[in-house]
Amino acid sequence: MNWYRVSRLRGQIAVTMDKYKELYELTKESLAQSEDRFNAIDGKASSYLSILTLLVGAAGFFLKWVIDIFVPPGGVLDFAVVVLALGTTGTLVMSWYRAFQVLGVHRTRGIVLGDQTIEFFDTNPLIDIHYALAKENTVTWQANRAVNDAKATTLAAAYWWITACVALLLVVSALYLALRWIA
Repeated sequence: MNWYRVSRLRGQIAVTMDKYKELYELTKESLAQSEDRFNAIDGKASSYLSILTLLVGAAGFFLKWVIDIFVPPGGVLDFAVVVLALGTTGTLVMSWYRAFQVLGVHRTRGIVLGDQTIEFFDTNPLIDIHYALAKENTVTWQANRAVNDAKATTLAAAYWWITACVALLLVVSALYLALRWIA
């Protein structure tokens, strides 16, 4: 009967060990996905900056045209064109600012490796190590998720400003073409 209890206890320990190892693997995978999301957000922000570089050229062309032709404004239409050009410039500046905010330095957490970690590994059984690492991975994932969510929100704002800039730029372009056609 003693042998049966020992065997059963070993089986329970093995099941618990597998459970914590699975938990550790799951949290490790979640951390990797969090890092991938961080990199994807930065990649999109870089793409947005490339698009903004093209928009700066177009906006610069139209802003120079508006300044040369419509400043000071001679009527309501001239005033509307100046306001649209200034709005386009403002949205371009905000787009640029928000895209750079995404790329700003953000600290993500990682597991700290040091003397305490080595000592913990030396003095604890594998089951405790798996559980402690899973717990630390969870805390790290939560902190990194907050950073990623803030970056994603800022990226969405940058996208909104870019969309507004493109819309205003299209209106100014249409006015430019219409006024060139009339003249």
